[in-house]
Amino acid sequence: MSIELDPNEQAAQDRRMLLAMALTAIVVFAYYNFFAPPPPPPAEVDAAAETAEGTPDQATPAAAVAQPAVAEPVVAVSNAPDRILERGWDKVTSKWSANGGSPSSLVLPDYVAQAEEPAWLPTWVLGKFTGKSDEPFDLTCATAETHGFVDVIRAEDAVALPVGIDSRGIASDVGNYEVVTDELGRATFRTVRDGVEITKDYAFPDSGYVTSYTVTLRNGTNTAREVTPSFGVVDHMPEPESRYGPRSETHVWADGDHESADEAKLRKKADKGDALSYEGPIEWWAVGDKYFLIGLEPAEPLEGTGELVMTNGEAGHFAAVVTTPAQTLAPGESKSWTFKLWTGPKTIKGLEKADMRMAASVDFGIFGLVAIPILSFLQFLHGLLGSWGFAIIVLTLTVKLLLFPLTQKQYRSMKDMQDLNPEIAELRESMKDDKEALNKEMMKLFQERGVNPMGGCLPMIVQMPIWFALYRVLWMSADLYQVPYMYFCDLTLQDPIGILPTLMAATMYVTTKMNQSPTMDPTQQRIMTLMPVMFGFIMFTLPAGLVLYIFVNNILSILQQWVIKRGIGEKPKTAGSNA
Repeated sequence: MSIELDPNEQAAQDRRMLLAMALTAIVVFAYYNFFAPPPPPPAEVDAAAETAEGTPDQATPAAAVAQPAVAEPVVAVSNAPDRILERGWDKVTSKWSANGGSPSSLVLPDYVAQAEEPAWLPTWVLGKFTGKSDEPFDLTCATAETHGFVDVIRAEDAVALPVGIDSRGIASDVGNYEVVTDELGRATFRTVRDGVEITKDYAFPDSGYVTSYTVTLRNGTNTAREVTPSFGVVDHMPEPESRYGPRSETHVWADGDHESADEAKLRKKADKGDALSYEGPIEWWAVGDKYFLIGLEPAEPLEGTGELVMTNGEAGHFAAVVTTPAQTLAPGESKSWTFKLWTGPKTIKGLEKADMRMAASVDFGIFGLVAIPILSFLQFLHGLLGSWGFAIIVLTLTVKLLLFPLTQKQYRSMKDMQDLNPEIAELRESMKDDKEALNKEMMKLFQERGVNPMGGCLPMIVQMPIWFALYRVLWMSADLYQVPYMYFCDLTLQDPIGILPTLMAATMYVTTKMNQSPTMDPTQQRIMTLMPVMFGFIMFTLPAGLVLYIFVNNILSILQQWVIKRGIGEKPKTAGSNA
């Protein structure tokens, strides 16, 4: 049986259905546009994905395989707040800035900032005498209250650890990062640059100077992206006030060699639009001064190019940068690089104890073969005596004992030369008009008596490498940084009063007089007499620890020569002997 509807009733039903469909569409549109909750951020999506991967019973592998390979979208970081995270542990008090996601301050409470090196005494005295200097003379040692603690980072307005992803390099790492993790032992910063998510993750130690640092790049687009990762260390490097003043350097270890450059060298390169470039593998790179360093050491050496470059000449910012070869990241693909971040003193023992490869940053130059044993011996003596000053004195005694046979032989030769004075004077008088014949007769006399006319110079020549090596130890290793002794505040700085250089010059004058050879002409004798004065002026500018070594060595040399001149320990003369 069929039922036929009235045409008017059918039309009314159609109108009601159309109205219901329209109302449904309006409700759905309003819900999704005005009332529905926003989608979860990428971090939550990532967490959900990791949870699904970690719980296979709840996941649907078949569905996962069926999904197309697309990247999870990255959310651009815009207007991230300028946050500062404070962290502290044994040896370090630090601040980490959202500006570039980098440390902005790394204070070392074990080290007081070094006082400015005093003007060497003659300059100060002359300035006072002439009235051109009213600067007070102050012997007060630097303290945390007066000078503060050492801050490894000196460029608070720069990104200390910039990361580049393209040809722009580290220069593109500007702006604030989003703080993703803010925990006691960890801090994570995140930003997005041209669709690539950059994450800097820091894991802080309980003590020491090594922080674990991981950089992760993730392609947040739906197309493959080519990236050229670069990792930099940037800091302020002041111009040295003098050749003896504090000197900062950039460092890189490339292809088995340590390369370094100071501020002046990098400025010259920058003036030519160039930088110092070295091919890898790169084991570490850093920026630091004589005693402190901030540097990166990758878990494995990186293939690529290391550059030492000036980044901001007006602000005095310089960088050590490593750029790796270009590589392609698939949609959603991530790649991470893990580094050890060193922010501490430059000591060979400390770096080796932390299993760092940066010990070469303590660069003793060509005197390394002598300087390293000297430093090791000083460390041993300091462990026994508890005083670096006494350790230097014992080092002087030890070197003197080791060289005793040589110096004893040379000093006896010098005494024999002085015994020849009457005969040499007769030769000079009899052959004063024939210089060539005089020289021949004098050399014949020296050979007959077994005398070396240059014997007086040899002890000093043998000591010279030790002096230079000790100078490099005092100048480059933080082991003796701010070590006080007697009235010195710091054995690595010059004597603030000038007492020790004056005493050293006086002892050198005595040794010079005792060593003068009768064969010297009057001009040479005058030069030898002036040498203590010249050396004394130089000693006013050198570290007090080195002057202490030379002074003690001079005292020992005077005693040794005095014993020889007194004839103590000489073999008894036999009948007919001319000895």
